[in-house]
Amino acid sequence: MVFDAPASWDASFDTAFAAVKGRVPSVCDEASSAYDGARCFEKLPRRYAQYRGKAASKAGDGVERSAFSANHILLVGDAKGRPVHREREKRGAAWEPFAIEGIRDARNVTWSPDGTRIAFDAETDGGRTIVVAPTDFYLQEVRNLHQFPELYQKGRSKKLQEQRFVARQGEQKEFYALHESLRYQRRPQFVTADAALQVFRDEFLRILRDAEKRASEDLLALTKALTEQYAGRLGASETPSDRYLATLFGTAYAALGASAALPEIDSDDLFMMRVDPDDEGSKALRAELDRPIEARLEGTLDGVLRALAEARLRRDVEANLRAMLAHEGASDLPVPGRARPARIPWDTFKIRGPYEDGAIAGYFLAMTWLAQAPLPVDASLPELVGRMQSLRLGDKSAFETWRAIDAFVGSFMGRPVDATLEHVRSLKDASPELFRPFDAKAVEKRLEALRGPMPIRDLEAFEQGEEGRALSVTFFPKRLGVDVTFFRALTHPDVPLRGMPSALDTMAALGHERAKRHALATQERTMRAAYEKALKELRAESGAPGKGFFGTDIYHAWFAVLAALAEGHDLPSDSLLTFARSDAWKDRLLSSSLAGYVQLKHAAVLYAMQDVSAECAGDVRFTVFVEQPVLPRPHGFVDPLPRFFESLSRLAERVYREMHDDPEGPTAPYFFRELEEAAYSDDGEEEARLNAARFAQDLAEIAKREVEGLPLLPDHHRIIEYIGARLEALTLDEIPGQQTIAIGGDERAERGVAIVTDIHTNAQRGEALTIAIGRLLDLYVAVPDVVGQTMTQGGLLSFYELTHPMNDRLTDAEWAERVEKKQTPPLPAWTSSFVEGTKR
Repeated sequence: MVFDAPASWDASFDTAFAAVKGRVPSVCDEASSAYDGARCFEKLPRRYAQYRGKAASKAGDGVERSAFSANHILLVGDAKGRPVHREREKRGAAWEPFAIEGIRDARNVTWSPDGTRIAFDAETDGGRTIVVAPTDFYLQEVRNLHQFPELYQKGRSKKLQEQRFVARQGEQKEFYALHESLRYQRRPQFVTADAALQVFRDEFLRILRDAEKRASEDLLALTKALTEQYAGRLGASETPSDRYLATLFGTAYAALGASAALPEIDSDDLFMMRVDPDDEGSKALRAELDRPIEARLEGTLDGVLRALAEARLRRDVEANLRAMLAHEGASDLPVPGRARPARIPWDTFKIRGPYEDGAIAGYFLAMTWLAQAPLPVDASLPELVGRMQSLRLGDKSAFETWRAIDAFVGSFMGRPVDATLEHVRSLKDASPELFRPFDAKAVEKRLEALRGPMPIRDLEAFEQGEEGRALSVTFFPKRLGVDVTFFRALTHPDVPLRGMPSALDTMAALGHERAKRHALATQERTMRAAYEKALKELRAESGAPGKGFFGTDIYHAWFAVLAALAEGHDLPSDSLLTFARSDAWKDRLLSSSLAGYVQLKHAAVLYAMQDVSAECAGDVRFTVFVEQPVLPRPHGFVDPLPRFFESLSRLAERVYREMHDDPEGPTAPYFFRELEEAAYSDDGEEEARLNAARFAQDLAEIAKREVEGLPLLPDHHRIIEYIGARLEALTLDEIPGQQTIAIGGDERAERGVAIVTDIHTNAQRGEALTIAIGRLLDLYVAVPDVVGQTMTQGGLLSFYELTHPMNDRLTDAEWAERVEKKQTPPLPAWTSSFVEGTKR
């Protein structure tokens, strides 16, 4: 009979406790002067496992000389002179003969190391000889398949067999948690581009947040000073423009002041809330944090309004703030010097994206307001510029303060959709005759030329039936993304009756054929020809849409990196990376790039113009000694995308130069001694910092060797094995000497990578096109190894696209609740080429 005995050993808490309970020998007591590790080991009781095994055959089967297949999924042997096999874990599985003819008295069946053949000695017509025969079993060349029970038996995957990769819905919220779990299980890891994108996005938001906090403080001082300037003129020689500008700046100042007046919550508060949730102070803090940000701002608004002495100004500002916090509908705002009122869409003031935290919620409201409410186009406009040039705020003028904020915003996302104060100043200096007396028509004409054409519609243009955004001069305009111009060209009227674009349009416009194919498949039959025609015209307009944008600012450089990810990497014809050759892999790269697009738009939700159409608790440490086998280091893999990783590293370095206070970039401390020691060279000099740029560069070096068919070095395998620790350090950004972990707030700890943002508005339908990321997908990839293939596992960002009422745009917290309750929409239908087992 054959017995099957998989090796195992005790590693449970009960076993460990049994080994150390009772009096601890002094040689095992680390606090004792008699402590001796070697003698301690000798005193500890040993326990040896006995592997009795399960019967894998019956006496009547006649099976002899059993062995395992290369991936340990099959038992093989010989029965009555024939080579036979059966599944190891399948109850009642019968022994079946291999389909090999012309042999007799087969013995000593064994499997080739690469899993593609069996060999045995047998009688043939030519006498007794060694016979080698090919085999065709499920993933037999994947030598470690036994480590992935979810992939065989009931988990067999046709896609995995054919394409050598597959994705499935996962449960992990964070990449570092996924990769640390894989390391503990000793599963080889596959490090995806998605993980690198997440590292960059998290780091960028930290840098952006720091810059926005500084900008918020400057903007508070600026709007306060301007409010006082114009409020001082009310009731005396006021003009309609004086009252309008007092209200304009007063509204922004009140929003910023209400946010600044929110109670500060420091690290100690957060730590106590986690370790002692029943404490009354912790309960009160939790209750305060659980309140919607709008309700929290309501609580501090009255105090800020009382500081506005003039009653009419107070009423006007309060009305605006109440409308912002209600964020419903739209209304007309009369503007001095404009022939018709400005249309203010209050729904866009719903606080969302990275601004749901109270510290910069007021900055979100103020900047949105100053982008929506135009400045008067009359004599007050050059007067405002002159007043700001002479008004001092500390060591700078008000105009210099404005310019510093505008330059910061422009470094992220460059081209404004409206004329700016800089345009007015430039025109005033170059052509003073236009302003004495003020010639509105001539000024507007010259400002429109300075701004340039604006092929994008706002709510006002939509309601007036106009094709482009009319000229406005705004204090801090929204910015134009080239992707939004794609939406404009691929919806009604250019594509009749197509009221809502798709994120696929962005990559289709850049020439990605898979994106074009999937976008066409989602159109109604009657729209396909018009869509394809409009797409062809869009591509032909500038030869390469985006070419004039990609080098301009960080937003478009980020967009270009995502486009490069979608295109993938050309592989040599003799490459063994078979998983990366299929159309399904192209779809996977496209999905990853669109998930990265969610992150980009989420980060830019405050600045980007939209087109409008019809986890750590404390533990008690104790030491136990556990004997277990010494196992080989798993051989993992990195996404074979060296150009993508290199471009992502360059993008991060650009962010450091333009937006960070240190051009060398931030750094994250290492979490354990081995990596910390590895951060220093032999002469004690500090090596490169651990940040998004260095993380991507390390992956680029590994990916380059993979594409060139070169073996990975031991250091590369080490990087991959401990990638979870690096991701944890980069994600959590633990501050040495403090007990709290800064992870973007407790909300991030709860929702993980899940985010949501709206990217387009259909005013006629009252809907917003919304894109989102949910739980990570589990990615399984069979990669080449020294012999045969190795199954690896990693994570992908999931991508969702949906429509949602524009008056109730989704926040991250609301989306995270849907994700937690498994109330997400289906993944896009085209992802079925590589994702299995999810609803459609």
